Amino acid sequence: NCSDFAYFSFTHKRTTFDVFALMGGQTDMEALLPAFLKDFWYVFLIAIAFVVILHLFYKKLAQRYILNLEGETLTKKTVLIRSGLMIVFTGLVVIGFRGGLQLIPIGIVNAGDHVTSDKIPLVLNTPFSMIRSAELNSFEEKTYFSESECIKLFDPCKMNKDTVAFTPLNVVVIILEGFSKEYTGISFKEKSYTPFLDSLMEEGYLFINGYSNGKRSIEGIPAILSSTPSLHEPYLNTIYSNNKIQSLATLLKKKGYNTSFYHGGTNGTMNFDSYCKMAGFERYYGRKEYNDDKDYDGTWGIWDEPFLQRYAVELGKMKQPFLSSVFTLSSHHPFVVPEKYKQSFPEGPLPVHKSIMYSDFALKRFFESVRKEKWFTNTLFVITADHTGPSADPFYANQAGNYQIPVLFYQPGTSFKAIDSTVIQQTDIMPGILSYMHYDLPYFALGNDPFDKGTDHFAVNSYNNLCQFFYNNYLIEYNESTDKARWFKVGNAEWSEMVKAPHDSIANVALKKQKAFLQTYNNSLIKNGMVCE
Repeated sequence: NCSDFAYFSFTHKRTTFDVFALMGGQTDMEALLPAFLKDFWYVFLIAIAFVVILHLFYKKLAQRYILNLEGETLTKKTVLIRSGLMIVFTGLVVIGFRGGLQLIPIGIVNAGDHVTSDKIPLVLNTPFSMIRSAELNSFEEKTYFSESECIKLFDPCKMNKDTVAFTPLNVVVIILEGFSKEYTGISFKEKSYTPFLDSLMEEGYLFINGYSNGKRSIEGIPAILSSTPSLHEPYLNTIYSNNKIQSLATLLKKKGYNTSFYHGGTNGTMNFDSYCKMAGFERYYGRKEYNDDKDYDGTWGIWDEPFLQRYAVELGKMKQPFLSSVFTLSSHHPFVVPEKYKQSFPEGPLPVHKSIMYSDFALKRFFESVRKEKWFTNTLFVITADHTGPSADPFYANQAGNYQIPVLFYQPGTSFKAIDSTVIQQTDIMPGILSYMHYDLPYFALGNDPFDKGTDHFAVNSYNNLCQFFYNNYLIEYNESTDKARWFKVGNAEWSEMVKAPHDSIANVALKKQKAFLQTYNNSLIKNGMVCE
């Protein structure tokens, strides 16, 4: 339980069993553990204090009720009474563990039956969440609709409708660690911590209502690069993680692209290198390949500035056309910056703000380098975040704002500029890239083309084990186990006010689409049907 005093601020949910899979996928735990111990030392003191208190109370109770019984003569009556009480209380304890006399014991999702989703962590406790989630190793097949009706509501097999010839642009996908919309100039707040990214947003096609599909990097990377979200648990930690999938790498390889993925972290971190192989990337470039630990931050990997400079050099060596993605790391906890820049960036209300400014600076230096390259103007850059970071604003800390991220498409030297209020999600990025280049082959995606104005756009994610669905100005919070939904308004500080008439036509359409998406997601993973030819 004490571990979540610290971890909850990052995930906004009780810790579940997949944390062991995350730890198992780390090859740099020996470096991370000292940083956690340093920043969250008080958690260990609290835990030790609880253990001491429990010990003292047990000792006191034992002396009063157990130790003084050693010389007692037990009669048959006493034995029967105590045996009876033990049976009764054992039965009550078992019923308590199960949560009642119903056929199936309660699970994490049942917390949503009693409180709103933002209160679910208060109802749950961490040991319960970990024990119950340990059993979540397979998904349940959904049958909300017939197969044909489900496809009408959401079809994962995509095919661009235009007849324009494929344009073989280079593609660079930049994934910024923890870059919340809240930190940027599109947050409608007085202070921005991303001056360079803000300037770039003015030069490209910006989606101001972008949502992440999860709250962790292990959930964001597959959503962005292979249009595969994580709803019940991180996709890479499920039994379906070895499914055959279609990603940007596998799809563009059919067009003769060279592909690569760069991350300054220790090779093996969160199994990103394994995912890249599965997703068809020809080359993974991590801390090992960087091969210069003078730029090691001591915790996660190589500082953003030197790593992005190396990335710029490596891109220049790639044969065109190429697809490459880079994932930064310096804006991750423990939110430190290199010693030489400690006085360069002012402190913000949160520790993360200084590291965000450093990563934004590193991004600026990267673009200063690649602007000189011949391939620069023939390249589509896509810049987004893997998930959101800590929040200092009540609006961005709620279950809507807590998932809002910037999504920018940028091709230098073109008139491809706009501010678009369409609701989009990370899984829409892959279809968006393929649409922009007029990709002319079918593919599987659990997102939609964000540039297609004839499509009903939405965003989906999981919040405290309830499925959230953003559609128009609605947020629909759906409990799969009880088939119950709550409707909320989105878009202002009072977004959490319950809609008075939840059964209006728009809300009903949205709920249908949400169920169709869930059916498509579950059944595609279960049946390994994540490829369209």
